[in-house]
Amino acid sequence: MIQQGNIDVNHRPIIWNDDGTPSTIFSATVPAGNGKFALVPTIANGRFFTPNGKIPNESDKKAMQALEDAAYDHYQKTGEHLGIFNSEQAADDYAERTHAWMPNGGNEKVFVPSYAGESNMPLTRKEYEQALANKNRNPGSK
Repeated sequence: MIQQGNIDVNHRPIIWNDDGTPSTIFSATVPAGNGKFALVPTIANGRFFTPNGKIPNESDKKAMQALEDAAYDHYQKTGEHLGIFNSEQAADDYAERTHAWMPNGGNEKVFVPSYAGESNMPLTRKEYEQALANKNRNPGSK
C-alpha cells in the first residue's frame, strides 16, 4: 500500500445480505491514475451501489461490472478509498486479507479485520449469531 485509505472502516453500518451474511465494505479494485490502483467500497450510506441497494449475485457478471462501475464513479466524485496500491494484484491481495471471514463454527473469530481500531463487525461466531438473531427480530434494522 502506498497510501492509507480515507474511510473509517471500523464503524460502518452493517448491511444484512439476503443469505444472512453481513457486509460493510465489499470492495472493488479500480484505476487510480498514474499506473496506480485504488481499492474502493461498493457500499455507501448503508447501501450497495445497485438499483435495489443489495449485493448482486456474483455469477451475474453484468451486474457485478455495473456495481464496480458505480463504485468507480463514486470514487471519482468523492475520492473515498480503502488504499492506493502500485498494482491491481497488490490491491486485490489486500482486499482478500482484510475481508477474511472464517466461519469455522464454534466460538472462533469469524471476521478478522486488519484495520487499526475497533470494528463494529461481530468478532466471534456467538456475536455473529446474536447480531443475526437481533436482525431477524427487527427486520428493518441494519
